[in-house]
Amino acid sequence: MSLKIAMILTILTIFGFGHLYSAETIQVDFASDQGPALRKASGFHGGWENAIPDKYIDEIKPRCVRRTGESKTWDRAKRNGTTVILVTGKYGTENDWNSLKSNITNVVNEAKAHRNQVNIHLDVWNEPDIGEFWKSSKENFFETYKKTYQHIRTLDKDLPISGPSISKYNAGYLKDFLKFCKANNIVPDILDWHEFDQSKSRQIVNHVEEMKSFMKSEGIPIPKFRSGEMMRQNEDLIPGKIISYFAQIERSDIQWAGKAYWRGKGKMANILTDNYKPKSAWWTYKGYAAIAGRMVDVKPSASVDGMASYDKERNTASLLLGRFTSGENNVEMKLTGLKSAPNILNGENVFIKMMQIPSSGDNELIEMKLLSAKSYKVEGNNNLTVTIPNFKSDDALLLEFTKSGTTGLDNMSANLNREERFEYLSKGLIQMKNGLGISTQDANYPQDKRFHFVNIMGQRQPNVNPILEYDQ
Repeated sequence: MSLKIAMILTILTIFGFGHLYSAETIQVDFASDQGPALRKASGFHGGWENAIPDKYIDEIKPRCVRRTGESKTWDRAKRNGTTVILVTGKYGTENDWNSLKSNITNVVNEAKAHRNQVNIHLDVWNEPDIGEFWKSSKENFFETYKKTYQHIRTLDKDLPISGPSISKYNAGYLKDFLKFCKANNIVPDILDWHEFDQSKSRQIVNHVEEMKSFMKSEGIPIPKFRSGEMMRQNEDLIPGKIISYFAQIERSDIQWAGKAYWRGKGKMANILTDNYKPKSAWWTYKGYAAIAGRMVDVKPSASVDGMASYDKERNTASLLLGRFTSGENNVEMKLTGLKSAPNILNGENVFIKMMQIPSSGDNELIEMKLLSAKSYKVEGNNNLTVTIPNFKSDDALLLEFTKSGTTGLDNMSANLNREERFEYLSKGLIQMKNGLGISTQDANYPQDKRFHFVNIMGQRQPNVNPILEYDQ
């Protein structure tokens, strides 16, 4: 190495750019079961306008949503198993109990009318720690919470009550609130605070553990946890940063988390464009929906995090990764415990489809980009290391694992779009046999020949082997 090159590399390291040239490692342990895949961070803090095409909600199956008056929310929630959050407070009634009491009664009656169809939370107020939403003192809010809690319980004894839903994690505020609740026998069923700026500081798990430790020391019954709003404005459009929030929520004891609704450019809390086309943020939620079955352990690297699952019923595993800081380098993905996921193994092989979700900001992203799709040999039928090349800043990747060598494309490409099918063919990953497409690792068709699929009767039928046509 020349002295000049050595000096350049030294300068890059000193100023923090060394990560651009060195690989990071992320570890996925399929033998470490982390419980059912609930997609706990897939919720929304409003933004479900009636005009949104239902498919954009149904395809991501949100965990929870705050209803703000949209009439279609109830049917959408029922269809997707989504918990609906109703806020009993009404801005401007801080010092008008009669008006607030009437509003609480109306909200509880609405909840009771739908409780047999969907799960419902009653949230006492939204962000009472900031003047925009609560124009009075903290002590006054505590008293209002007390009266609200007691009035709800005169109307219904079982509907879950949540609070205080403050605008950020504030340990002092939350501890004062919990001590007040314990003294008055009004501890909420769900403790809620909002989480922002976490793609850098990444303290969500620590926040939850601090509250659990405090409640244990004070003898306060530990409720469930929720983060009704998360993601800072502009971070909420970047796939890599979105996944940083997802991964932290998944590791914590928070059971529900909703994307903040910043009133910016776009629809469905800004993950769709103004004319209802998906941004990369929507595709990130779509990738999250692939996490199903049982969660497995993921250990992040310095700038890449994610979550993974194994679904033995569907014979698949999924891994969603995001780069939450700047930089671009190779990432080594170390997979262990693959014997615990036998339904994705074909002998010593596993087939991995890798798709990129590039950050598109406020612009439409038509689809995920297929980066590779090939079979890998598993070491000792249990471990595998795969290098992800040039993982870009702010991007996300969805990796799907299935058995290799399956026929009919049922496990490999039943859900591929036309462009992806062409890529599989052009890369020699599919060949024709007896009129049907089969997967292969070593087919080597001439690159100047084009292939395409025609499904039975001209319709897309995932459960039927597609007919492969060969264009001369």
